[in-house]
Amino acid sequence: MAGLMLLAIHNVTFLIEEAQSCRKAILEGRFQEYFSRWSSARGPLAVQ
Repeated sequence: MAGLMLLAIHNVTFLIEEAQSCRKAILEGRFQEYFSRWSSARGPLAVQ
């Protein structure tokens, strides 16, 4: 059970950090660059 809790915490933390990075890129006017790097790092199945 502890393993599932740790995994859930990890996943939520990952999503929060991704959202913060995305928000920062938008505010700095570099979302295109951010999204390009994000999608190429995750492969073609990440963007459909």
